[in-house]
Amino acid sequence: MRPATHALIGGAATAALAPSLGWPASALFGLASVFIDVDHYLDFLYYNGGKIWSLRKAYLFHLRLTCHHHRKDFLVLNVLHTTEAFILILLLALWSGSLWLQAIWAGMIFHYLCDLSMMFRRRILHVRAHSLLEYWIRRRRLAQAGLSPDNPYLDTLKDLQAGAGGPGGNPSLIALSTPSPGAAALPAKTSGHIDSVIV
Repeated sequence: MRPATHALIGGAATAALAPSLGWPASALFGLASVFIDVDHYLDFLYYNGGKIWSLRKAYLFHLRLTCHHHRKDFLVLNVLHTTEAFILILLLALWSGSLWLQAIWAGMIFHYLCDLSMMFRRRILHVRAHSLLEYWIRRRRLAQAGLSPDNPYLDTLKDLQAGAGGPGGNPSLIALSTPSPGAAALPAKTSGHIDSVIV
C-alpha cells in the first residue's frame, strides 16, 4: 500500500479516535500508522550503501521493486512489520502503562492490517516474512536452492542507477514500473549482503 493511501486511511482513523483518546494519543496513532514504513527507506539506504538519500528515489526504488514479486528469490523483511516488533512495543506499553505507547502500537497494528488486506487481495501474502524467525528459515531454504532474497533488491538498484543516467538525469516512473525482460529467470548471484538482515 502506498504512503498516500496509508496517510489517508490513518488520518480518517485518527479523526475517529480523537473524541475518545484525545488528540495527542490519536495523533501518535496516526503518525505510527504511516511512519512504520520508515523501514522501507532503510532498505533503500542499506542496499545503496548509504550513498543515495533521496526520498523520491527511495519511493521509485520500491515502486520498481514490486515488479519482482513473481520471482522465486523475492522475500521481504521489514523489521517494524514483524511479530517481534509488535510484541516488543506492546510489552513496553503494558509495562509502562503509557497511553501514548499503546496508541503507537495500535497505529502500527492498524497499518499492518491494511497491508495484509492489500496483500491478500493481490495474492502476495507470501512475499513478506512476518517474523524474524520466519525470515531466517525461508532465507536458509532459498540459500539451499542457490537463491538469495538480496538479488531482487540489487537488480532494482541497478535499474534505478541505469535510469538515472538517461535523459534529464532522473529515472522516470514509467521506466521503473515496467518489469525488465527476463526478470523471472534472473540467476542468483553472489552478494555481500547474504548474511545480513534486511530492514
